[in-house]
Amino acid sequence: MFYVVYSDEKKTGQTTLAYSILEAARRKLGKGNILAVCMDRGEYGKLLAMEGVRIEEGQSLASIANMAYSGGLGEIKSALPEKDGVYFVGNRKGASFVPEDIAKAFFEQAAREFDFVLADMSGGKNNKLNSSVFNVSDGVINVILQDVEMIRDGDFLTGSEIAVVVNRYADIYPRLPDIQSLCGKTKAFALPWCAKLMDMRNRGELDRYRALETEYNAAVGELCEYLFAKQKAGVDTVSHKAQKGGGMFGFLF
Repeated sequence: MFYVVYSDEKKTGQTTLAYSILEAARRKLGKGNILAVCMDRGEYGKLLAMEGVRIEEGQSLASIANMAYSGGLGEIKSALPEKDGVYFVGNRKGASFVPEDIAKAFFEQAAREFDFVLADMSGGKNNKLNSSVFNVSDGVINVILQDVEMIRDGDFLTGSEIAVVVNRYADIYPRLPDIQSLCGKTKAFALPWCAKLMDMRNRGELDRYRALETEYNAAVGELCEYLFAKQKAGVDTVSHKAQKGGGMFGFLF
């Protein structure tokens, strides 16, 4: 299965969520055959820094994708660093430097080769590369904040959502039922604000946080069970492009 963690806005906690999903996948698969693709902003992606993984120049996404495209790689995992059952690849120069057709071929091979693929991707849904990755994936986990303006215009939606995640959720408007009503058949999840998570992330101790019993970890576990159940059921996880309808938010779904 291949999912994309994505946010159209900065500072939504997208990469911290990706880190948490990877840990849940480790537990679910028993340190199975997992690939993390870091297409986030910054040097090779913040997810690598959180995991304490170093990418060498020849292990960048651009290098690996080109090798896979040319048929000179064999198994993708043979060229990648690994930690606790997860293989990592990132791109130093940013995802836009990987041609669309080469990236598409890479992700198609990765989806066949690995049991679980997770891409942490920066904003820019209208970017051709991003759109191509969305289409190859089994669905986008779209991370938003409880922001009226962000939700009202609906521009954050990619049309390929399997889930919408409201991060740092609190008992304020718009509440989860309000957000769910905008998402149609796409399930919305609420991840609560967790001061301990923020503190331990800032101190570089996320590896310790993932072992704690917190509401945030429980909510991430629920999200992951949903993702695995969707894939196991063999249902169509990817929603259709938004169609126009009635009402203020009718154009969303």
